[in-house]
Amino acid sequence: MTDLEKIIDYLRDGAVEELDLSYGRLEGAYLPNANLSKINLTGANLIGADLSNANFQNANLKNAKLINAKLRNANLSEANLNGADLSNADLKDANLKSTWLWGAILTNVDLSGKDLCFAKLKDANLRGANLSGANLSGAYLFNADLSDANLSNAILKRITFPDGSWDSSDMTNAKLCNADMRNAIAIEACFQNADLSNANLNGADLSDAFLNEANLNGAFLRGTDLQRASLVGANLSNVDLNNAKLRNSFLTNSVLSNASLIGVDLREANLRGVDFCGLDLSKANLSDADMYCADLTNANLSNAIMKNTILVGVNLCNANLRDADLTNANLGAAKISGADLSGAKLTGVDLSKVSKNQL
Repeated sequence: MTDLEKIIDYLRDGAVEELDLSYGRLEGAYLPNANLSKINLTGANLIGADLSNANFQNANLKNAKLINAKLRNANLSEANLNGADLSNADLKDANLKSTWLWGAILTNVDLSGKDLCFAKLKDANLRGANLSGANLSGAYLFNADLSDANLSNAILKRITFPDGSWDSSDMTNAKLCNADMRNAIAIEACFQNADLSNANLNGADLSDAFLNEANLNGAFLRGTDLQRASLVGANLSNVDLNNAKLRNSFLTNSVLSNASLIGVDLREANLRGVDFCGLDLSKANLSDADMYCADLTNANLSNAIMKNTILVGVNLCNANLRDADLTNANLGAAKISGADLSGAKLTGVDLSKVSKNQL
């Protein structure tokens, strides 16, 4: 019997507290139900091992190789898995409560429905992972990569995720209220009907993201890249969108009550019928935007750039358009009663089409 066989045989028989098997060669080992609590498996090779129902509580598995390992119903609570490679591992029904997973590789792992509250996932690679229905409330995801992950119906309240990446991730119905997602990269991510209320998305890249019907009430989107994003029916009430990039975005049927839009880039955006009543759009760039029948009553559009903007049927009553650039804008049937056009550039504007009795 080899030394490895003796170790495996010994492990099968009972508790092995504080046994040192660091950098051990245990690939393909058959150790279901083994008690491996407090064991040192730093850097161990456990590729393809069967560790179903094993107890790893407080074990040290730092930098261990657990690729394709079977960890069904394993107890990994409070274990150190920092830097471990769990690619394609089977973690169904595994206990990951308070597990350390900094820098861990969890690509394509099924973590659906998992309780990952306050999980320590800094620098973790979760590309393609299935986190649907998982509870990540309070999780620390600094610089984590969630690209192509499925987070549909996940709960991510008060997570910390600055500088992270989840390109193309599916977060349909996810609860992300109060989440810290500053500078996160979520290109083409799906947030349909997600709860992002009071989330901090300042400086994040959400270009081409799908945010239809999402709740962004009170969210921070200052300087956020939302180019080509779809925000149809989204709740953007009380949102800080100052200097945000929304070029070619879709905001039809969105709610923007009390939102701040100073210096926002809305070039070529679809803003048909949107209610901007009383909002601050000073210095905004609305060139080539489609604002058909939008409500801009009492809005502040001072110094705004509205070149070639479609303003057909728009309500601009009592709007502040001081020093705005309306070059070649289409104001057909627009209502401009009480609007302040002092210093505005109206080159190429046909005011003969403005709604009667509005001049």
